[in-house]
Amino acid sequence: MKQRILAAVRGAFVSDAASMGTHWIYDPSQMAKTVASLVEPEFNYPPQPQFYSSKEFPGHYESGMLSPYGEQLLFVTEYVSKANDVNGEEMSQAMLEWASKFGGRPDSALKTFIENMKGEKQWPECGADDSQGKCHTLV
Repeated sequence: MKQRILAAVRGAFVSDAASMGTHWIYDPSQMAKTVASLVEPEFNYPPQPQFYSSKEFPGHYESGMLSPYGEQLLFVTEYVSKANDVNGEEMSQAMLEWASKFGGRPDSALKTFIENMKGEKQWPECGADDSQGKCHTLV
Protein backbone atom coordinates (compact mmCIF):
# COMPACT_ATOMS: atom_id res chain seq x y z
CA MET A 1 0.00 0.00 0.00
CA LYS A 2 2.84 2.42 0.85
CA GLN A 3 4.36 1.93 -2.60
CA ARG A 4 1.03 2.69 -4.27
CA ILE A 5 0.61 5.86 -2.20
CA LEU A 6 4.16 6.94 -3.01
CA ALA A 7 3.59 6.30 -6.72
CA ALA A 8 0.36 8.32 -6.65
CA VAL A 9 2.02 11.27 -4.92
CA ARG A 10 4.98 11.17 -7.33
CA GLY A 11 2.55 11.03 -10.24
CA ALA A 12 0.70 14.07 -8.89
CA PHE A 13 3.93 16.06 -8.66
CA VAL A 14 5.17 15.07 -12.12
CA SER A 15 1.80 15.71 -13.80
CA ASP A 16 1.47 19.06 -12.02
CA ALA A 17 4.92 20.18 -13.16
CA ALA A 18 4.29 18.84 -16.67
CA SER A 19 1.04 20.80 -17.03
CA MET A 20 2.06 23.99 -15.20
CA GLY A 21 3.09 25.69 -18.44
CA THR A 22 -0.45 25.46 -19.77
CA HIS A 23 -2.31 25.91 -16.49
CA TRP A 24 -5.91 27.08 -16.87
CA ILE A 25 -5.94 26.99 -20.68
CA TYR A 26 -9.19 25.23 -21.49
CA ASP A 27 -9.89 26.63 -24.96
CA PRO A 28 -8.54 24.20 -27.61
CA SER A 29 -7.72 27.02 -30.04
CA GLN A 30 -5.77 28.88 -27.34
CA MET A 31 -3.99 25.65 -26.42
CA ALA A 32 -3.01 25.15 -30.07
CA LYS A 33 -1.50 28.67 -30.10
CA THR A 34 0.34 28.10 -26.81
CA VAL A 35 2.07 24.74 -27.31
CA ALA A 36 4.26 23.47 -30.13
CA SER A 37 2.45 20.11 -30.17
CA LEU A 38 -1.02 19.14 -29.01
CA VAL A 39 0.21 15.54 -28.92
CA GLU A 40 3.03 16.43 -26.49
CA PRO A 41 2.01 19.63 -24.66
CA GLU A 42 3.79 18.76 -21.39
CA PHE A 43 6.60 20.92 -19.98
CA ASN A 44 5.69 23.77 -22.31
CA TYR A 45 8.66 26.08 -22.77
CA PRO A 46 8.55 28.85 -22.09
CA PRO A 47 5.75 28.17 -19.63
CA GLN A 48 2.70 30.31 -20.25
CA PRO A 49 0.27 29.69 -17.42
CA GLN A 50 -2.58 32.14 -17.30
CA PHE A 51 -2.88 34.47 -14.28
CA TYR A 52 0.73 34.20 -13.00
CA SER A 53 4.34 34.03 -14.15
CA SER A 54 7.88 33.50 -12.92
CA LYS A 55 8.50 37.23 -13.36
CA GLU A 56 5.71 38.06 -10.91
CA PHE A 57 6.80 35.32 -8.49
CA PRO A 58 10.59 34.89 -8.61
CA GLY A 59 11.72 31.38 -7.77
CA HIS A 60 8.42 29.90 -8.95
CA TYR A 61 6.77 28.76 -12.19
CA GLU A 62 9.66 28.11 -14.56
CA SER A 63 9.38 25.13 -16.90
CA GLY A 64 9.29 21.89 -14.91
CA MET A 65 8.41 23.59 -11.62
CA LEU A 66 5.22 23.04 -9.66
CA SER A 67 2.09 25.10 -10.18
CA PRO A 68 0.51 26.86 -7.21
CA TYR A 69 -1.60 23.72 -6.65
CA GLY A 70 1.50 21.54 -6.72
CA GLU A 71 3.20 23.83 -4.22
CA GLN A 72 0.22 23.43 -1.90
CA LEU A 73 0.39 19.65 -2.36
CA LEU A 74 4.08 19.81 -1.45
CA PHE A 75 3.19 21.55 1.81
CA VAL A 76 0.62 18.86 2.65
CA THR A 77 2.97 16.03 1.73
CA GLU A 78 5.84 17.45 3.79
CA TYR A 79 3.55 18.21 6.73
CA VAL A 80 2.04 14.73 6.82
CA SER A 81 5.41 13.02 6.42
CA LYS A 82 6.85 15.00 9.34
CA ALA A 83 3.80 14.76 11.59
CA ASN A 84 3.01 11.17 10.59
CA ASP A 85 -0.59 12.14 11.25
CA VAL A 86 -3.30 14.49 10.08
CA ASN A 87 -4.55 16.74 12.83
CA GLY A 88 -6.76 19.41 11.26
CA GLU A 89 -6.19 22.04 13.92
CA GLU A 90 -2.41 21.66 13.92
CA MET A 91 -2.24 21.34 10.15
CA SER A 92 -4.30 24.48 9.57
CA GLN A 93 -1.97 26.43 11.87
CA ALA A 94 1.06 25.02 10.04
CA MET A 95 -0.48 25.90 6.68
CA LEU A 96 -1.13 29.46 7.81
CA GLU A 97 2.54 29.76 8.78
CA TRP A 98 3.59 28.21 5.45
CA ALA A 99 1.30 30.58 3.53
CA SER A 100 2.87 33.62 5.22
CA LYS A 101 6.26 32.62 3.75
CA PHE A 102 5.00 31.04 0.52
CA GLY A 103 6.07 33.64 -2.04
CA GLY A 104 4.09 32.01 -4.85
CA ARG A 105 0.68 32.82 -6.30
CA PRO A 106 -2.08 32.36 -3.73
CA ASP A 107 -5.31 31.24 -5.36
CA SER A 108 -8.73 32.30 -4.11
CA ALA A 109 -9.13 29.26 -1.85
CA LEU A 110 -5.77 29.89 -0.18
CA LYS A 111 -6.62 33.58 0.23
CA THR A 112 -9.95 32.64 1.82
CA PHE A 113 -8.23 30.14 4.10
CA ILE A 114 -5.77 32.83 5.26
CA GLU A 115 -8.57 35.36 5.85
CA ASN A 116 -10.55 32.77 7.80
CA MET A 117 -7.59 31.75 9.95
CA LYS A 118 -6.65 35.36 10.70
CA GLY A 119 -10.28 36.14 11.42
CA GLU A 120 -12.77 34.29 13.52
CA LYS A 121 -12.94 31.03 11.55
CA GLN A 122 -10.51 28.45 12.87
CA TRP A 123 -10.44 24.69 12.31
CA PRO A 124 -12.75 23.14 11.15
CA GLU A 125 -14.45 26.19 9.59
CA CYS A 126 -11.26 27.67 8.10
CA GLY A 127 -11.47 26.06 4.66
CA ALA A 128 -12.76 27.77 1.55
CA ASP A 129 -15.98 26.78 -0.20
CA ASP A 130 -14.04 25.60 -3.24
CA SER A 131 -15.42 23.14 -5.77
CA GLN A 132 -11.92 22.46 -7.15
CA GLY A 133 -11.19 20.33 -4.07
CA LYS A 134 -7.68 21.48 -3.29
CA CYS A 135 -5.82 20.34 -0.19
CA HIS A 136 -6.52 23.34 2.02
CA THR A 137 -10.27 22.82 1.99
CA LEU A 138 -9.52 20.90 5.17
CA VAL A 139 -12.54 18.69 5.65
